[in-house]
Amino acid sequence: MRISQIQIAQELGNDLLIWKEANRGVFSVKEAYLMGQKSRFGSIEPLWKWIWKENLHPRMRMILWRAIAGALPTGDKFGAMQLCCFCSKEMESPLHIFVQCPSAVAIWFGSPVPIRSSMVSTDSLKSFVIELCSGLEPEPRYRFLLCLAVIIDTLWFFRNECRHGKDPNPNIHDLLRIVWKKYGEFSQYEDNGEVVLQKERICSEVDYIGSQKRKLIMVDGSFSKGKIGAGFLAWNRDTNDWFYEAKSAVGENAVVAEVFAWFIALQWATNNNWDDLVIIPDSSVVVDAFMKEKHPNWHCISWRHVNVITGRCFRWRGRRRASR
Repeated sequence: MRISQIQIAQELGNDLLIWKEANRGVFSVKEAYLMGQKSRFGSIEPLWKWIWKENLHPRMRMILWRAIAGALPTGDKFGAMQLCCFCSKEMESPLHIFVQCPSAVAIWFGSPVPIRSSMVSTDSLKSFVIELCSGLEPEPRYRFLLCLAVIIDTLWFFRNECRHGKDPNPNIHDLLRIVWKKYGEFSQYEDNGEVVLQKERICSEVDYIGSQKRKLIMVDGSFSKGKIGAGFLAWNRDTNDWFYEAKSAVGENAVVAEVFAWFIALQWATNNNWDDLVIIPDSSVVVDAFMKEKHPNWHCISWRHVNVITGRCFRWRGRRRASR
C-alpha cells in the first residue's frame, strides 16, 4: 500500500479541492484567466458587482455608476470655485451634494432607508457606499442602493434646475415626497425576464402556534473588521427551558459568521440529543445554500461539518415570506 493512500483520520472523509481565487471554490477557465491578468485589470471591486448585478432599474444603475465613478460634472471638476447650490457654504462634490449637505442629511434621515449620513466618516461617495454595503445581505443592500440612486437622481435634477437659472427652491418635505414616490416606482424585480413593479415584501413572524415542532433554535451572526461573532437561543416548548451560547472567532465575512452560528447551534443540538427541531435564521444566503445543498462560500470552513450534522438530526423549516 502506498503511504499516500493511508487514511489517517477516518471521520474527516476525502480531501476537498478548492480554487481559492473563486468565492465558490470551483475552478473555471474564467477564474484562471482573471488570476493571470490580475496585474493588468487590478483588484476587482465588489461595488461594481453590487450595482450591475442587483435587480435595479437600468436608469438607477446608470445614475449610481456615474455618481460613484465621478462622471457627474460637479463643481469640484472645474477650476472655478463652485459652491453647493443647496447650502451655498461648501464646494460642490458628489460626497457633499448627496451625503454631507444639510439638505442631503435631512433627506437621508427621512428616506425609506433612514440613516444619519453625517455620522459616516468617509472621504468619497465611493467609500461611503462601500462602508455601508459591506457585510449586508442582498436584500438590504438592494434597498440601500435603490434609495441612494433615488436620492442622487432627485438632488441632481434640482441641482441642474438651479444651475440653469430656474431656481426651483424646493423644501425638504417636497424632496422627501419625491424620493418616496420614486422609491416605490423603481422597487422592481425581474420575473421570467420581465421587469415588473414589486409588491411590498414583508417577512411574516414565525408561526410558533401552528408549528408542530417543540424545539426551536434562533441563530444569528455578525462580522466586523476580520472578526465574527455567532450565537443561538434555544427554546424547549415542552419544558419551557431556554438555552443560549455565543462564540467569537476570526472570519472573512458575514456569511461565514452566519454559517458559524448554524454550526455551533447544531453542534449543541447534537450533544443534547435534540433530533427534531426548527432552525430560525435571518440569512437568506445561508438558507438558500442549505436548500441547494451547496456551500455559499469556500471560506466557510465549517460548512461540511454542518452538512454532516444536519443530515442526522433535524429537518429545517424556514421563515416564510408573504406579499401584500
